[in-house]
Amino acid sequence: MNTDLPKVSGSKIFDVYFNDVFVGKLNIDLAMRMSFIYDDIYMEQKGPSISLTIPSNIKQHEDDIVFPFIENLLPEGEIRTLIQGQNKIEEGNFARFIELLGGDVAGALSIQLEGDSPKFEEIEEENELSRSALSQLLLDIQDRPFNVSTQKGEVGNRLSLAGAQNKLPVIHKGDLTFEAKDAPSTHIIKPARKDERFKSLVYNEYICMRAAKLAGINTAEVSLLEVNDAGRNESDALLIERYDRVSLIDPESEKEVTQRLQQEDLCQLCSIPSTMKYEVSGGPGFKELFSKVNQFSLVPVKDDIEVFRRLIFSLVIGNYDAHAKNFSFLISEDGSITLSPAYDLVCTALYEELDTTFAMLVGEANDLESFDEEALRQLFDTIQKKYNTIRKQLIKYADLSLKAVSDVVAEFVEGDYYQTDIDSAERIFQIAKANHKVVIEVLKP
Repeated sequence: MNTDLPKVSGSKIFDVYFNDVFVGKLNIDLAMRMSFIYDDIYMEQKGPSISLTIPSNIKQHEDDIVFPFIENLLPEGEIRTLIQGQNKIEEGNFARFIELLGGDVAGALSIQLEGDSPKFEEIEEENELSRSALSQLLLDIQDRPFNVSTQKGEVGNRLSLAGAQNKLPVIHKGDLTFEAKDAPSTHIIKPARKDERFKSLVYNEYICMRAAKLAGINTAEVSLLEVNDAGRNESDALLIERYDRVSLIDPESEKEVTQRLQQEDLCQLCSIPSTMKYEVSGGPGFKELFSKVNQFSLVPVKDDIEVFRRLIFSLVIGNYDAHAKNFSFLISEDGSITLSPAYDLVCTALYEELDTTFAMLVGEANDLESFDEEALRQLFDTIQKKYNTIRKQLIKYADLSLKAVSDVVAEFVEGDYYQTDIDSAERIFQIAKANHKVVIEVLKP
């Protein structure tokens, strides 16, 4: 292999793999400037690009494109801060973050220390996590995200998922759950917060995700997983099937293996760091989203409709945090590109302490109070689409959204849940009813 990456004193070099295939080398210098160079053999074989912004027909790529792509693979917010403090990582030391967390990131890549390669250990049934062991692990990750070791600077499980919520990547087969460790994870588990901030968040997301699917939106598959909370009481965590994974039969071993699929969020496609994921901070908005759909999607019209469905659904359920990192594109095995299934759908309006400003503006409207027909027409002018041709469809999407929330909540309140969680579910429905009224008044002539 020939990567010809210049050795700079103090810089860190990582080997990048697409599943188990060596792609090239990532260099991070002392100023945290990043560059990437494709391996000659990989280029000769015309392997897939590690990013739509880092094409594999061009050998070397520099910091302005590479940095935002890599940075967006890492956890955000309080999770990043917690990992940083526990592991004595200096502010902005992304090389150390990659060293700790680059092994199993969102999408198809695995980023290893130079000379290392991904390990694909077989999962043995005797290593299944019992309910008590899984429950303890879900509590532990809230103090030690992703189970990163804090002892003597050692590297624990090299797993990372972008986002600000605690998540545990696992392998889930049938009723069995295993810690992913070095193997590609198949599911993500989101536990309830043990500090009790954002009460009923697990059920909130469960209800919103199920309602979105019922309303016709392409969503990630979710279910509830029985665990124990910090007081050893019965509780539930949210189990999410990873859509960026596919099961294949290995022709040599004839065993089922999990293959990673590449995905990229809107921040990555726009070369914007995660710290600017909100439009008010200079991040991408609907103009950029529709532009990327038109540029990359296999069937842009289909994904345009999907974006409209999600926009209306988020308005109805009071999901005001639908920022650029919550829209991703999935690259399938044949190279076709589509908008990924929806994820992280939550009624943020349930929590009074959260900002009600839209993460992505609708025209000039930045909240539900300023949302009106003029704002919608501004949006359609910006994305160069005709409002009058789709207005009736938007009304239909709003009605479908409210009915879906109503149906899911009605089923939920009949279940065996704590009263506080039932109250939260009923509150979500009341928010949806009120927001639906606002949306319909704007849409009807």
